[in-house]
Amino acid sequence: MKKSPVLITALLLVAAVAVAQTPDDAIYVGSDVCVDCHDDVSMIYDNTPHSVTNDFKVPGTDIGICEACHGPGSVHAEEEEENIYGIDYMASLDVAGKSALCMQCHTNRIANHQNDPHAEYVSCNNCHSDQAHYGGKASQADFRVAGQFCTVCHVEQLVEFSMPYRHRVLEGEIDCQDCHGLHGEELNTVDMTENICFNCHTEKSGPFIFEHEDVTSGECAECHNPHGSINDKLLTQDSNSLCIQCHYDTEVHFVQEKRCYECHNAVHGSNSDSSLRTR
Repeated sequence: MKKSPVLITALLLVAAVAVAQTPDDAIYVGSDVCVDCHDDVSMIYDNTPHSVTNDFKVPGTDIGICEACHGPGSVHAEEEEENIYGIDYMASLDVAGKSALCMQCHTNRIANHQNDPHAEYVSCNNCHSDQAHYGGKASQADFRVAGQFCTVCHVEQLVEFSMPYRHRVLEGEIDCQDCHGLHGEELNTVDMTENICFNCHTEKSGPFIFEHEDVTSGECAECHNPHGSINDKLLTQDSNSLCIQCHYDTEVHFVQEKRCYECHNAVHGSNSDSSLRTR
């Protein structure tokens, strides 16, 4: 699989950083040496997967979890001066550089990273700030439900989740990850063309003898706002104005007191009526 230029740059950055910040004679001494002085930092990770007690190593090396990000620490430990890849320098890295630090160990994320819509704008620590002590935005653990955390950045969706008709994300009944793959996984979709909706709304998927074209093609968002709407059934428009965008035939006469789908009530598809009616 071909890597994106952003990912290649990020991985090279990690390799170059230790050279720029650590003396040539510095060697890796292990996380236990780091904890001797930095026990306060170690405590941050005590109840996380990054705890020093887990003795994780960068895959294929003997480099422990502290020096994976900060570089070989022997000279730093002896001279009590910076001589390492320090926090200030780490914080100054761009988005790709910060994420590359994490992917040294989280190698399972590399393949999908090039497809991740987040990768260009936020680094891993922006969402996982409780796992990276050089900081970021609020952590998911700070919120009652996971969906609230996503709306820290996705403010427009926060407004939509407050609409009268909505997917109940803020109530914790559905999660953003039910529709969106957060790390570039195949599940991710922006234009809703991958039949994501049918994962839950299976009764709408058919197949039907008489089908509604936009439904069978998975273009649910042509009619529905997936996050929330002021209109019943999450419709993008109220009343019959939605239907006449496609059904503008001159011989069609609308009764203004009724909505199209009150008669054509099998609007997603029918097995008995070509006019998409069940009665």
